[in-house]
Amino acid sequence: MKKVLLYIFGTACILIVWAAIVFTGTIGGWFHQPITKEHTSQYFREAVETELHKQFVGNFAMATLKEGIVGYEKFHSAGKPVDRNTVFQVSSLSKWISAK
Repeated sequence: MKKVLLYIFGTACILIVWAAIVFTGTIGGWFHQPITKEHTSQYFREAVETELHKQFVGNFAMATLKEGIVGYEKFHSAGKPVDRNTVFQVSSLSKWISAK
Protein backbone atom coordinates (compact mmCIF):
# COMPACT_ATOMS: atom_id res chain seq x y z
CA MET A 1 0.00 0.00 0.00
CA LYS A 2 2.85 2.39 0.83
CA LYS A 3 4.42 1.71 -2.58
CA VAL A 4 1.19 2.61 -4.39
CA LEU A 5 0.88 5.86 -2.42
CA LEU A 6 4.53 6.65 -3.17
CA TYR A 7 3.94 6.12 -6.93
CA ILE A 8 0.80 8.27 -6.83
CA PHE A 9 2.63 11.02 -4.93
CA GLY A 10 5.61 10.86 -7.33
CA THR A 11 3.34 11.01 -10.37
CA ALA A 12 1.42 13.96 -8.90
CA CYS A 13 4.69 15.81 -8.23
CA ILE A 14 5.90 15.23 -11.79
CA LEU A 15 2.58 16.46 -13.20
CA ILE A 16 2.70 19.59 -11.05
CA VAL A 17 6.26 20.38 -12.17
CA TRP A 18 5.32 19.74 -15.82
CA ALA A 19 2.25 21.99 -15.55
CA ALA A 20 4.36 24.75 -13.97
CA ILE A 21 6.91 24.54 -16.80
CA VAL A 22 4.20 24.66 -19.49
CA PHE A 23 2.43 27.58 -17.77
CA THR A 24 5.65 29.54 -17.33
CA GLY A 25 6.68 28.85 -20.93
CA THR A 26 3.33 29.97 -22.26
CA ILE A 27 3.28 33.19 -20.25
CA GLY A 28 6.96 33.88 -21.00
CA GLY A 29 6.60 33.30 -24.73
CA TRP A 30 8.94 30.31 -24.94
CA PHE A 31 6.81 28.63 -27.60
CA HIS A 32 5.99 31.60 -29.80
CA GLN A 33 8.65 34.22 -30.35
CA PRO A 34 7.67 37.49 -32.07
CA ILE A 35 9.04 37.97 -35.58
CA THR A 36 10.15 41.51 -34.77
CA LYS A 37 11.62 43.21 -31.72
CA GLU A 38 9.78 46.47 -32.27
CA HIS A 39 6.09 46.58 -31.37
CA THR A 40 4.74 48.66 -34.23
CA SER A 41 2.62 47.61 -37.18
CA GLN A 42 5.20 48.99 -39.63
CA TYR A 43 7.96 46.73 -38.30
CA PHE A 44 5.54 43.81 -38.26
CA ARG A 45 4.62 44.37 -41.91
CA GLU A 46 8.30 44.57 -42.88
CA ALA A 47 9.04 41.34 -41.00
CA VAL A 48 6.12 39.60 -42.72
CA GLU A 49 7.45 40.72 -46.13
CA THR A 50 10.89 39.34 -45.26
CA GLU A 51 9.48 36.00 -44.11
CA LEU A 52 7.25 35.72 -47.17
CA HIS A 53 10.19 36.10 -49.51
CA LYS A 54 12.48 33.93 -47.40
CA GLN A 55 10.42 30.80 -46.83
CA PHE A 56 6.69 30.99 -47.56
CA VAL A 57 5.43 28.93 -50.50
CA GLY A 58 1.62 28.95 -50.14
CA ASN A 59 -1.23 31.39 -50.33
CA PHE A 60 -1.45 34.14 -47.76
CA ALA A 61 -3.79 36.95 -46.77
CA MET A 62 -3.22 39.44 -43.96
CA ALA A 63 -4.88 42.59 -42.74
CA THR A 64 -3.93 44.91 -39.89
CA LEU A 65 -6.68 46.75 -38.10
CA LYS A 66 -6.65 49.73 -35.80
CA GLU A 67 -9.81 50.59 -33.92
CA GLY A 68 -11.77 48.33 -36.28
CA ILE A 69 -10.54 49.98 -39.49
CA VAL A 70 -8.35 48.08 -41.98
CA GLY A 71 -5.06 49.92 -42.21
CA TYR A 72 -3.07 47.51 -44.38
CA GLU A 73 -3.75 44.45 -46.52
CA LYS A 74 -1.22 41.99 -47.91
CA PHE A 75 -1.97 39.12 -50.29
CA HIS A 76 0.48 36.52 -51.58
CA SER A 77 -0.22 33.72 -54.02
CA ALA A 78 1.69 30.67 -55.12
CA GLY A 79 -0.99 29.67 -57.60
CA LYS A 80 -4.43 31.12 -58.10
CA PRO A 81 -4.68 34.85 -57.37
CA VAL A 82 -5.55 35.76 -53.78
CA ASP A 83 -7.54 38.83 -52.82
CA ARG A 84 -9.78 40.03 -49.98
CA ASN A 85 -12.63 37.76 -51.14
CA THR A 86 -10.61 34.52 -51.28
CA VAL A 87 -11.97 31.79 -49.05
CA PHE A 88 -9.36 29.73 -47.18
CA GLN A 89 -9.86 26.41 -45.45
CA VAL A 90 -7.94 26.90 -42.24
CA SER A 91 -7.21 24.81 -39.19
CA SER A 92 -6.81 25.97 -35.62
CA LEU A 93 -3.02 26.21 -35.86
CA SER A 94 -3.03 28.42 -38.93
CA LYS A 95 -5.14 31.18 -37.37
CA TRP A 96 -2.84 33.75 -35.93
CA ILE A 97 -4.25 36.83 -34.34
CA SER A 98 -2.08 39.36 -32.52
CA ALA A 99 -3.32 42.20 -30.44
CA LYS A 100 -1.61 45.02 -28.64
